[in-house]
Amino acid sequence: MRMRTRGFCLLIAMTLAGCAGEDAPTTPLTGHDPYPYTTPTPPPEPTPLDGVYARSVTAVVVGGVGECRRCPPYRLAVGSDILILDEGVFEVYHMESGYLSVGHFITDGSKITFFNDPNCPHDRGAYLVTSVDGMWSLVAVDDPCAYDSLRERFLIAVPWMRIEPPEGVYTSANGELLAILNGVFTLDWARGEIGGTATYTGEMITVEGPTCRQELEWWVGQGTLQLVTIDPICREDWVSLLVNGQWAGAG
Repeated sequence: MRMRTRGFCLLIAMTLAGCAGEDAPTTPLTGHDPYPYTTPTPPPEPTPLDGVYARSVTAVVVGGVGECRRCPPYRLAVGSDILILDEGVFEVYHMESGYLSVGHFITDGSKITFFNDPNCPHDRGAYLVTSVDGMWSLVAVDDPCAYDSLRERFLIAVPWMRIEPPEGVYTSANGELLAILNGVFTLDWARGEIGGTATYTGEMITVEGPTCRQELEWWVGQGTLQLVTIDPICREDWVSLLVNGQWAGAG
């Protein structure tokens, strides 16, 4: 089941150390089906690297790069980057600028090859993948993508943190968005947006909003996050939405 993430308003600035502050835009990241510039394309099947990866890029990493009116693709910038790998489809998103790129990938778990990227549609970029203490790094093997190797420098500049369940980004069949990241939850639904803290131990997660605190049991199965009340203290409608929602996505 492909976890196409609709409405990706993560508010990563609240969840990753060193991210930008309250002025970061919340432009949604919408799931895309990449154009097949080259074929064959990978089958929509799970891969060993499927998941959501995030990182924070600081001014120290970026250096003295000035502003630009028309920035080139994969321009390394201060802020928060998201990398989604999902059944042969990748998405890269920079929160602050709204930069987005999509394409296909193949992997055996230790090597990944990106292709069908609209910025370099006929170039395949091969990278080795390593993981140390929960941080995932890419080491370029061969990536001829143009613009002075910007894609390569972008991908390898800072390691990526893999987001593990119950952390993740989830959407319901009705289009609601639930993001749980680093002790913060954000729920975006028809009546607006609400946020608070999220703490979890084992199979238990406790969410605390502005007016109530609710303990829930969670599990992930077949790409869906399930939440169940243990002791229904809260009568808030947003808690009911958490429990009744079928949360599919990148957990």
